[in-house]
Amino acid sequence: MGSKQMTSPLLSITNLRKSYGAKVALHNVGFSVEPAQIVALLGPNGAGKSTTLKILLGLRSADQGVIEKPDKSLIGYSGQEISFPAHLKTVEVLRLVKAHYDRGPSVEHMATHFNLHSFLHRQMGGLSGGEKRRVSLACALLGAPHLLVLDEPTTGLDVESRIHLWQEIRDFAADGGAVLLSTHDLNEVSQVAHRVVIIDHGTVLFDGPTNEITRSLKFRTIKFRSPRKPLSSLIEDCTTEGDNHRILTQHPEELLKEFFENSFPLEDLEVSTATLEEAFIHLRKKHHEKTP
Repeated sequence: MGSKQMTSPLLSITNLRKSYGAKVALHNVGFSVEPAQIVALLGPNGAGKSTTLKILLGLRSADQGVIEKPDKSLIGYSGQEISFPAHLKTVEVLRLVKAHYDRGPSVEHMATHFNLHSFLHRQMGGLSGGEKRRVSLACALLGAPHLLVLDEPTTGLDVESRIHLWQEIRDFAADGGAVLLSTHDLNEVSQVAHRVVIIDHGTVLFDGPTNEITRSLKFRTIKFRSPRKPLSSLIEDCTTEGDNHRILTQHPEELLKEFFENSFPLEDLEVSTATLEEAFIHLRKKHHEKTP
């Protein structure tokens, strides 16, 4: 894929609304994806992620809102549910997809790039879930898209294939492409995504740089061992397994001072920035507390 010298967002979504009867699926959802950027769309099942992607891809219509995006021929997509004609061979699927484009890498190039040669001449119906996933990703890139939309892209992949996939996505973005991915794997998101958009119950809870989601919440994780259960009004959440305790707090210094002043027994003390997953859970909790 050639370099794309663009400064405006490749994808812009504004005030997106969608209801199914009385159920509101999306409520004024809006975000953008710029060239050379990887944006992760996060949220629990039923949050509105799939509805957003389906509207973006033209598979559903919105009740309201504006979507500015590239021509559909410049959008590559790999969905969570993968379905290919069972009787077609892998190479036949790749050639079928490639026949729709007069640009982009060759079938041979993608077969090598995604290590498809070992099952290139096998029927799709006999492939494993991970093998089908690799074929789907190769198909998504065959047309040299400007925008790559991925729904749970690592489902069914082994560790080596996952590493290869994320490197492919990084390379795509480094070459100027825009990536929007929906996933539940928060650890991987924290390593590859430039921005995170968190959506829950059809509402955007957070939209910003990945490393700011924890900083903006201003809380820390405190881990230690103790035979006693920690109790304090400064503790926002606590997970206990045996003598091992994991605390979330916005006031780590005050909490530790309180422990020491009360001679609270603890060992192996560790204080760190909260993880993306912990930040995600905390954001959802705060949002639900505000929602009647």
